[in-house]
Amino acid sequence: MPSTSVQEVPSGVIIACPISKFEVRHIAGVGVLMRIHYIERADQLESGERTTLQTLLAPEQAVEIEGALKKSVQALDFGKALKKSLKALKAPSPETAPALC
Repeated sequence: MPSTSVQEVPSGVIIACPISKFEVRHIAGVGVLMRIHYIERADQLESGERTTLQTLLAPEQAVEIEGALKKSVQALDFGKALKKSLKALKAPSPETAPALC
């Protein structure tokens, strides 16, 4: 039987894997059921295989995640607006700048 080696991950380290699909269901009086399908290994990109994590969040946990996601979206929107503003403020090239007398 071949042996597999599990790599130890130091405490506090987060390893990010791309999510390919997710499902969220509200379960009245219990919480939120969340199923996340993600790509854990490089060979899964081509094979279409996905690793799945399923969890049941208490309402308080769901609210905490909601807050974190909202902050992330706000930061993304702010970054897009800032980039757009900086493009608008970009100095004109000498060819299009008005001549000074």
